[in-house]
Amino acid sequence: MKKIVMSLMISSVIGCGLSGCYTNPSMSVEVTSHHTGCETKDIQISDEVMELNDDHTWTAKCKGKTYRCSDHDSAGSDCLELHE
Repeated sequence: MKKIVMSLMISSVIGCGLSGCYTNPSMSVEVTSHHTGCETKDIQISDEVMELNDDHTWTAKCKGKTYRCSDHDSAGSDCLELHE
């Protein structure tokens, strides 16, 4: 039983890594810079989530503004300013 559970856990970790469900902060910074005009060194990323369906979302702060950004392979990427 322990071997089966361990095999499932290892398979899940490998599958998650291969499917890209781990975040890539440098990509998020580059996308944010492209959509906001902020320099990459000035961008702070938080709340970054990568879903299994390839939806990738995050919050970015730059020059006193906050943006909610997203990226999806088929739909492209975008950053919208949040007015708090």
